[in-house]
Amino acid sequence: MKRYPNGVDEQYFYQKESPKHRPEWVTTVPMWSEGNGRDINFTVVNSLPTLLWAANLADLELHT
Repeated sequence: MKRYPNGVDEQYFYQKESPKHRPEWVTTVPMWSEGNGRDINFTVVNSLPTLLWAANLADLELHT
């Protein structure tokens, strides 16, 4: 997720690991990361509630 917590004119950050505080209905998928040497649990945005949840986190860009 590319998050803009202070708006689009301010600094953004990438969050690959799905937040630990996510709702239980948010789906994740583990993908191996060579750079980190471990699985990273990516958020799967496959429903309107998940999309709205991600938007609430100021995730303004989704990358496939």
